[in-house]
Amino acid sequence: MICVLNLDPMYEGLLRGEELTTDNLHRYNLKDGDIQFLVDKGILEKRNDKYELKKVGGFYKYENKLVGLKQFDKALECLKKIHEINPKYRYATYQLILYYIRNEEYNEAEEYIDDLDSDENKYYHNDYNFLLYLLSLVSTLSKEHQEYVDNLTFDDIKIFEEDKERHRDIEINNDMRKMLFEKDFYKARNIVTSYMRGLDKVSIQDNYLRILFNAIYDKNDIGRRKIKKLVEDKKYQELVESLEYKQSQMDISLSELYTLKLSRVLFEISSTGIIPEPSKKISHNLFDIIENKRYFTALNMTIKYCKEKGYDPNNNTMYLLLNEICSLINKISAKNKKEEKDNDSEVDNTKETIVSLMKENNFDECYELLDKYLEKQGYQKYKAVFIYLIKIGVYKQDDNYTEAYNFLSNIKLVNDKTYVRKYITSFYESLNNNLFEEAELYLNIIRELEIDNKDSIINELENALNRGKDSKKLIKN
Repeated sequence: MICVLNLDPMYEGLLRGEELTTDNLHRYNLKDGDIQFLVDKGILEKRNDKYELKKVGGFYKYENKLVGLKQFDKALECLKKIHEINPKYRYATYQLILYYIRNEEYNEAEEYIDDLDSDENKYYHNDYNFLLYLLSLVSTLSKEHQEYVDNLTFDDIKIFEEDKERHRDIEINNDMRKMLFEKDFYKARNIVTSYMRGLDKVSIQDNYLRILFNAIYDKNDIGRRKIKKLVEDKKYQELVESLEYKQSQMDISLSELYTLKLSRVLFEISSTGIIPEPSKKISHNLFDIIENKRYFTALNMTIKYCKEKGYDPNNNTMYLLLNEICSLINKISAKNKKEEKDNDSEVDNTKETIVSLMKENNFDECYELLDKYLEKQGYQKYKAVFIYLIKIGVYKQDDNYTEAYNFLSNIKLVNDKTYVRKYITSFYESLNNNLFEEAELYLNIIRELEIDNKDSIINELENALNRGKDSKKLIKN
């Protein structure tokens, strides 16, 4: 009988790219009787004047031997050769993918993953789905794979109740998969850690989960640390841009979506100095409370949640942002109160006079006094903006001239880029309601502000306005 170890020279030859000819097999110390024995056992198959390796189990054991000898590069080449000979030999494919995952070479792992899928075995099929989903959380998949992952449901990755031979605790495993599918990585971490500690024997599936989850958690944790650093450094615009990029990659969970929303609120408040008006709606859902701009309530709810779960609030990104928003609101409120209390200076009196004249529709005196006020304060460039805002007040029949008043009240905090974003939104709202004169007033304001890519933005808005007007003409005709 042939000893498997006697086939090592043959496996070495295969790794060198040599063909299994009779002469080569003789060189590998195999006699004619040995060769016939291998053929009879189905290990080799003769094709014309050459042989092909049909059963790769011995080759796989040889790869294990190389690993034991710490010849890892050679073992990897061995796995690749086995996969080349028989792509459906799952043991080698599993080990290949595991190797690349360990080394964070996720694109290489993806190249082999389809060979793990099975139309005949629903257990393997769901394992394939789960592994592909985990890869999508740490890597950018091919378009075909990403589209496939985007259409997965939890039922496509869960473990079936009858799959008891391969899984010790199906309920815990499915809880773990559900947390990962919902991208609740902090909850998943506790389950994964507890599950791994309780294992007597670690399967290759468990290795996939452990390695990929650590990568997923680290990636998410790095995101949290980055958010924390940007908040601490008050780099709010960079924070928004970072999260918007993450959203553009379709790699954002519900909690991350609200992290983005809170980041925008933080940036808006810090840029304009305007405190958002909270809604009077009552809700017990954190996300609804945030939508209602009740940030202090949301902060208290987040603190309570972290306390109940035993989490450190400083490791919760929503806490970090809500805490910063509430601190900023408190500072602005205190500043506003102080300014109101100390509002006995000539400048403030002049401003109040301008507002009064505006509300009295005494625009000649209002513009004259406004010109002097802006010049003295160094904001002469905003005169046209203010005048257009007054015209908007007239157009909207707003006796309080709210937009003009808010602009003048917060003129020291004006940030052109932030206000452009605000007025572009107002422009399109007016356009959607066929209020073309109002839209044109917002367009005139945007023309007066200093922004990047101004010509292209103005051109785009003008085209949109003209299309709206043309469309209305067609409807009339």
